[in-house]
Amino acid sequence: MKTLEEYLSGKTVALVAGGSSLVGKKLGSLIDSYDVVVRMNRALPLDPAKAEDVGTRTDVLYNCLDGAPDAGGPIVPALWINNGVKYLCSSYPQSEHFVFPQRSRGVENFIPTRWLPDEVYYPMKEQVKGRPNSGTSTLVDLLSFDIEKVHLFGMDFHRTLYDKSYYNGGEDVVAFERHLATNPYDRHDPDSQYMFFKDVLYKTDDRIVVEDYFKDIMADASYDKLYFKDSK
Repeated sequence: MKTLEEYLSGKTVALVAGGSSLVGKKLGSLIDSYDVVVRMNRALPLDPAKAEDVGTRTDVLYNCLDGAPDAGGPIVPALWINNGVKYLCSSYPQSEHFVFPQRSRGVENFIPTRWLPDEVYYPMKEQVKGRPNSGTSTLVDLLSFDIEKVHLFGMDFHRTLYDKSYYNGGEDVVAFERHLATNPYDRHDPDSQYMFFKDVLYKTDDRIVVEDYFKDIMADASYDKLYFKDSK
């Protein structure tokens, strides 16, 4: 079987997240037209009723592999394989203090499994505040491969929050901040990661493709700071 590096080489990639921007846009056929479709964490099983918006394929799954119901979700290789997943990747390296490889021990016996390399993850982490989101880690990792392009669908670094059916907080910013700040010393900081994407990744890597609405957001400085406005 090919390594993930061999599998991704020269491919066009659709990176599909759970953002509200996908709802009603009928981009499912476009997503499925890419050589490789990547999804994250609790994306599977896909809801057939949403296929018109989110597509039907999942070739590579990036997962926190923590088993947590509000993060990576249950570790169920049979479900992933039955949904067409060919490769499983952890969104984080085994060396991170919040990663517990023992929780997913043996999953590699069922599906090819790869942990994010330290040399990909830590240079990115040094440029953002707090704990990187799975989406940021996934995108940075995909860009480390010799892909042709990666098109972001439903991934705008929480500028438009989650699809309400994906996250109970929906469009409630206060609830979302509470979710992010479970550990105030190691919380996710979506603004920092958005600025890293906007000023570093998107400016320097022309393989990244975004939707027009996201281009408009990046041109509007009012979107640069949306969360934890009272904090330094």
